[in-house]
Amino acid sequence: MTYLSVLLCFISEYMSKITGIILAGGKSRRMGAEKGLLRLGSKFMIELAIEALKPMCDQIIISENTDAYDFLEYKVVPDYIPNSGPMGGIYSALRESENDLNIVLSCDMPFISTDLLKTLLDRIEKNLIAVHWHGGRKFEPMCAVYSKELLPVLEKFINENNYRIPDVFDVVPTSKVEMNDQTLGFSDKSFENVNSEKELEKAAQYFDKKLPQMNSLMLIAGSGRNVGKTSLVCKLIDEKKSQTDLIAIKVSPHIHEEQDEKSKLFSGQGYAVYEEFDPNGSKDSSKMLKAGAKRVFYIQADDRRVGEAFSKLKEILPKLPIIAESGGLRHYYRPGLFLMCHKDDTEITKEKSLVLLPKVNQIVHFENDSYENDIKSVVLKNGNWSINY
Repeated sequence: MTYLSVLLCFISEYMSKITGIILAGGKSRRMGAEKGLLRLGSKFMIELAIEALKPMCDQIIISENTDAYDFLEYKVVPDYIPNSGPMGGIYSALRESENDLNIVLSCDMPFISTDLLKTLLDRIEKNLIAVHWHGGRKFEPMCAVYSKELLPVLEKFINENNYRIPDVFDVVPTSKVEMNDQTLGFSDKSFENVNSEKELEKAAQYFDKKLPQMNSLMLIAGSGRNVGKTSLVCKLIDEKKSQTDLIAIKVSPHIHEEQDEKSKLFSGQGYAVYEEFDPNGSKDSSKMLKAGAKRVFYIQADDRRVGEAFSKLKEILPKLPIIAESGGLRHYYRPGLFLMCHKDDTEITKEKSLVLLPKVNQIVHFENDSYENDIKSVVLKNGNWSINY
């Protein structure tokens, strides 16, 4: 049997018998945001946890005390006992679990794989817990398998104000799993977590490298509203159209139902894609067409759906260089060139812009309806975008 067939047999054996419990962790004081909603590549950290758990679990529970994750449409369970830490989160989620076997995973462990979770599950046997053990008193309790039979034990610990999860391992049958390079799903990065801005930056760089490279794509974002994004797109179209035909794309995070249905190419959950045909209209997409783009498209989608919308559009696009007015697409692709428009010399404070800033190739300053930087440094060669610094 192949490895894939073995894994599928394993999954079919356990399916409908396992609950995945994600410890969302709430708002990080160090990073000023919900940890699970921090982005790594094209996904939120909580989505990476869901991806690791989903192939093996028929139920997913998110342990969290706010409504921040309601959009995911999984059951969100608040702490039954306030201020009881991760142990209280595990206890509360186990009470809501439909299964005896439960895989607990903290959302700030983005390198955990399904294979590694399978390894832990294989080792639970007749124990109530299976947990990775580094030796001594060093465990990984935020990535472990817990039986629902632990509920009275956890309740006793919480009532005694003892929230140290490793102390539980001393009083119940526990499989202490040692892992190394030969262990299925294990790597040096497996148990790295994201608890600081420095760790977030390091993890973001790792996941960014996994995004598809698209050198024929140039992205233009803005540090806010009215900073000259569309003007820059039109100027670049006007300058480069003599070299080759160009595709232009306008991305908007808002869905407008009044759009002309005749120009709609397709739509999906949370997005719609149109083609612009009117070069004399007042819309930004009309201005791009008037500037000389061969074809212009208009995507309405938020940052969670724009990657899917663009990917589907890309399937029907001619093989031409693309200029897209979008920052959100940078979460899904590594373009040949990424510019950010910024008005005057004010500090960039918009949260979405700050996240993208480390990935920008050049900031273009828009002042008095002109550009401080010489955008002639933008190079289009053999259909690919780059810049001469």
